[in-house]
Amino acid sequence: MKTLVSKAVAIIRAGWLGLAGQALTFIAMFAPLVWARFDQLSYLLVSSAGATVLAYTVTLAFSSLYPRVADRGEMTTALRTSLMVLLASSLALMAAASLILLWAPDVARTVMGWGVMTLFQGFYLMCMGIAVRESNYAAIPVARLIYGAILASLTIAACFFGGPVWSLVAATCLAYLLGSLYIAHVMRVQILQVFTGVDVEERPSAWRYFRSASAAGLSQALNGTASQLSVLILPGLGVFHDVWTAILRLVGGFGTVSQQLVAPALDIELSTLVRSGRFERVGGLLRKELVIGAVVALGATILAGGYFLVTPALDVLGRRQVITVSICMVLYAFGVLGTSVMFNSLILVGGDRYRVLWAGVKSLAILGIVVLGGSYKLVASVAVEVAFAIFYAALVFWCSSRAAARPRRVAAPSEMGLLGDGLNLTHGQETAAPRRALV
Repeated sequence: MKTLVSKAVAIIRAGWLGLAGQALTFIAMFAPLVWARFDQLSYLLVSSAGATVLAYTVTLAFSSLYPRVADRGEMTTALRTSLMVLLASSLALMAAASLILLWAPDVARTVMGWGVMTLFQGFYLMCMGIAVRESNYAAIPVARLIYGAILASLTIAACFFGGPVWSLVAATCLAYLLGSLYIAHVMRVQILQVFTGVDVEERPSAWRYFRSASAAGLSQALNGTASQLSVLILPGLGVFHDVWTAILRLVGGFGTVSQQLVAPALDIELSTLVRSGRFERVGGLLRKELVIGAVVALGATILAGGYFLVTPALDVLGRRQVITVSICMVLYAFGVLGTSVMFNSLILVGGDRYRVLWAGVKSLAILGIVVLGGSYKLVASVAVEVAFAIFYAALVFWCSSRAAARPRRVAAPSEMGLLGDGLNLTHGQETAAPRRALV
C-alpha cells in the first residue's frame, strides 16, 4: 500500500502540468456554449467523433502496440508502417471530400473534418506511444499543457471574434500538432535512430507488421464505435436526459485525465515488464491499476454527488427516479473509470484478439439497447458498462497469466529501449533513464 501511495504521489508531482492543461481543455469545452457558437461546436463534435475512432485505427493501435515491442527491427517497421497508413488514410479522406464537394457539400465537409482531425490526432497518439516506449513520462504532461493552452486560447479567440464553421476544428488540430511537435523534439534523437538506424534485412516487412497489428487496430475501431454508440442512448432517456448528459461529460472528463496522464506512467512500467519477460510481476501491477482506477472513479462520484445537490435537473424526477439515477451514476463511474488506466493493458500483455472479441460484443450490446429501446435504457446501458468492465479486467489478468505460463525469450539489453527502461519523471529528457535488471 505504501508503494502504491508513493507511486500515485510521483505521478501527480510529475503530471501536475498535464492537469493544468486539462483544466484549460475544460475551459475550451465551455467557451462555445458561452458565446453560443453552436455551428462551430456541432462541426467539431461530428469531426472529433469520427477522428477518435479513426485515429487509433489507422495508426494500427500504435500507442498500445509500440511500447511492448522489444526488437529494434520491428520498432522501425512499426513506426514507418503506422505513419504511412496514417498519412495515406487521412489524405484519402481529404481527397474523397474534395471529389464530392460539388455534389454533396455537407457530406464533403464532414469527411474533410474526419480526414484532417484524424491526421493530427493520430500523429499525437504516435508521439505518445514513443514517449511511453522510451520511458519518458516527463514529456507527456508538458505536451498536454501545450495542447490545453493552445486549444483554450484559440477557441476563445474563435468564439469571441467569430469565424468560419471549421474554426474550432482548426484550433484543435493546431493544438494536437504543437503538442506532438514538443514530444517529437524531445525524442528527436531516439526517433531518428529508430527510423533510420536499422538495416532493411534486420526488420520485418511492412505487410507482415500490418497483418500482425490488424487485430489491435480493429479492436480500437470497435471500442471507439462502442463509445460513440453510448451517446445515441441519450435521446431515449426521457426525464433522465439532462442529468445523464451531465454525468457523461463529467465521467468523460475524468476518463481523459486517467487515460492521458495517469495511464502512461503505468503503461511504461507494464511495457517494461512485458518486454523483459517478467510476467510474474505483471499481476501485482495490474492490481495497482485497478486500485488507482477505483480512486479516480471515487473522485468522479464525489464530484457528481456535489452536482446532484445543486442541479435543477433533478427537480423533474420523483424520489424513486432520483435513487435510480444516483445508483446508476455510481455504478457507471466505477464501471467506466475503474478500468480506465488499463486502456492499453490488454494489448500490452498480448490479448489483441480477445480485445476484438470484447469490443465487438460490447458494441453489439450497446447497439441492441439503442435499436430496441424500451423504458429501461438507462439501467440497461449502465449494466452493460459494468459487465464489460469486469469482463475486460478478467481478460487482462487471464492473458497475463497465460503469457507468464509460456516460455519466453528475454529481451537483450540492446532491445530494451534507446533510453533504457527506467520511469523518467524528471525534465532531463535528453538524459537516459537508469536501466533495470532483467531478472
